[in-house]
Amino acid sequence: MMCGSIIPWWNIKDDNSQYLFTEHLIAMGGTEKYIEQLYIDDEPILNVPITADGKVENWMIKSKYQPYLQLEVRFGGTYSGSKSLPLQYGGSRWNNNFKGNGVVSISCVIKKTQESLEDSILINDNYVLKTEMKGLIIRDLADLSMKCSSNPPSQIYEVLTNTIWGMGLDPALIDLDSFRTTAQYCKDMGYYSNGNMSYNDTYKQTIEAIMQSFGGYLYIHAGKIHCGAERKSLSVYTFNETNIIGDVKITSSGLSEYCNVIDAKYTAVGNNYGEDVVRFPSDITNNAVIATDGRVIAKSLDFGWIYSKEQLATFANRELLKMRYGTNTVTFTTSEAWDLKVFDCITIVLDEPNINDKYRIVSKEISTSQDSLGLITITAATTNDGIYDGKDPGVWTPDGSILNVLGVKPPSNLQINRLGNITSGNVVEMSWTASPDPYLRGYYVYYRKTGATNWTMAGQVPVGQTTYQLYSLDANQTMDFRCRSL
Repeated sequence: MMCGSIIPWWNIKDDNSQYLFTEHLIAMGGTEKYIEQLYIDDEPILNVPITADGKVENWMIKSKYQPYLQLEVRFGGTYSGSKSLPLQYGGSRWNNNFKGNGVVSISCVIKKTQESLEDSILINDNYVLKTEMKGLIIRDLADLSMKCSSNPPSQIYEVLTNTIWGMGLDPALIDLDSFRTTAQYCKDMGYYSNGNMSYNDTYKQTIEAIMQSFGGYLYIHAGKIHCGAERKSLSVYTFNETNIIGDVKITSSGLSEYCNVIDAKYTAVGNNYGEDVVRFPSDITNNAVIATDGRVIAKSLDFGWIYSKEQLATFANRELLKMRYGTNTVTFTTSEAWDLKVFDCITIVLDEPNINDKYRIVSKEISTSQDSLGLITITAATTNDGIYDGKDPGVWTPDGSILNVLGVKPPSNLQINRLGNITSGNVVEMSWTASPDPYLRGYYVYYRKTGATNWTMAGQVPVGQTTYQLYSLDANQTMDFRCRSL
């Protein structure tokens, strides 16, 4: 997963030196000791993963950054003293009591030199550090092992019970069997959950994001929290006029809930873990439902904890097909639903409203009032096994950084004309044929003495301008000129 950082401390050594020190807090401790890659302003800086506490060896850093960058990592254990880099570069107020127990932290020292400034290497004082790393070690409920697990029900169980950063619920309040059953189902189906639990998010938001990754739900039955996954299910009971007591309330979801297009937001791992959106159906111009509706009615859903394209397509198709089959909600009272659970499927047969369909229980309330003691109110929504059969694979953004994929066509036919002399030297006009690229944003203009290695940038030219004048050039020196697309 990709994590950002919080910066609690920064310092410039001796107030005016070339060394910028920054302390980054990444996550709560207890993660697996494995940092795949570090990114500074989206540029990868490691040659090999970091797998242990301590200073990062210079050879582990990409050669481009080796002269200018020092790193020191702690994975959140218990330590006797501070890291060495902050003691050296963090300033006089940093002392050995700043140990960093219980948090994953990275100390970063950037050295600025004339060479780094000329080559634009690590020159941004307000840089962003991102960490591609493995997550917390938790108990995987599928096999009861302790490891960095992407199993969704196991993650939810940890959020509910963890006493440090979670809700701290007593495990006795949770039905472990239902969690383990659902955990095994997710393992068998290949449903995985990967994401960050932000300090800005509520527990509810985090749990809902995880449940979105496997069609999950939580409910209370017999005083305990249960976990399940929505899937094809057989009806376990039938309700009709013989076992329904009193009135029946039937409601429709109405047009406000309807959509014929799902815009699914997901984490594009191959694009530096950026957020992207894929649309279902993938071909809206030839979709029969959209054609019948006469317009696109879009609904946005967040699948940010899903990395797999196939997994996301499964659940986006499911949400879209729910609209095709429609949703009616039936609420009724009965005395025969004591053993039924939320999300159980039932059959409802009512002659007068012409209902004979399979429904899924979405809520169950047991009356405790004196006059209706023992009666149960069931609310159920229509369901159809066809919603689980969606096959649209989606059309996805190609993997890779846009910097590597998107090129801009160069200008052509560069011409150099000497216009004359002024007191300070020659005046030369550069002209060229414009680039035809639709992504063009302008041009960079360069010059150098013939035989020199490095180019000097003379200026930037906006789109639409195809000439540039250079002044004060040495009349006795042969020069090279270059124009690049921006």
